[in-house]
Amino acid sequence: MSVLVEQISICHGGPEPWNKPARPARAARLHGADARQSREFSQLSAVLRPASRRVDKVTRLEEPIEQAPPRGAMFHAVMNALIFVLTTMLTVLWIAIRRIFRGPLHPRWSFRYEALAEILRKANAQGLSMPVERMRRSLLPARLHPRIARAVTHTRSTLAELPAETFTPTGWTPADPTILYMHGGGYVVCSPATHRDLISRIAVAGGARTIAIDYRKAPEHPFPAPIDDAEAAMVSASLAHSLALLKVKRRHHH
Repeated sequence: MSVLVEQISICHGGPEPWNKPARPARAARLHGADARQSREFSQLSAVLRPASRRVDKVTRLEEPIEQAPPRGAMFHAVMNALIFVLTTMLTVLWIAIRRIFRGPLHPRWSFRYEALAEILRKANAQGLSMPVERMRRSLLPARLHPRIARAVTHTRSTLAELPAETFTPTGWTPADPTILYMHGGGYVVCSPATHRDLISRIAVAGGARTIAIDYRKAPEHPFPAPIDDAEAAMVSASLAHSLALLKVKRRHHH
């Protein structure tokens, strides 16, 4: 999976049958079914309540989110950036010399396009040859844009016993949608921290609380560990969302 292709699962909180106005012909039947519906509510609450205890921490702040990266990580990032700039300059110089003596690599390629293709090719080869731990250290946590940060509450918690980060837009209510976000990275690198800026923008633009889990990754946890984590998180988020909708329904019912 590419870092440009993210997986998003949505638990819709839109209009439900109990929120739609009843037709006159059905009003009497609905009114007479109040007792039966109350029993159904109690039974469903009993089923969902154990699961909800495991996921109630989704909206609870456990520790503050550090926006500034560690000093050591910043040093490595600066060094990697300098190496990348130097490598890019040498690559551009080599392409210019090669085009003087041999012409363009392809007849229709401009100098800019050929240079970009060569830079991306070298960067991709270097990234694939880099040890996993070094690759992970080079990926710094993303920072929220100041305008977006004012419109979202950013917390760290757990979901299905997995580390998670939650982005709740201002004005969100339990009846509104919740998005379960699976970050990219080929199931090897990246985390919710590396995608914070993107996730926060999705939450604000969609008006939905967005939860990103830090699923297990290879090579420490080979397939299907990340898929199992995603499934467990989806089940927990769905149960928590259903319970929240049930509570809203009961309030409207009474």
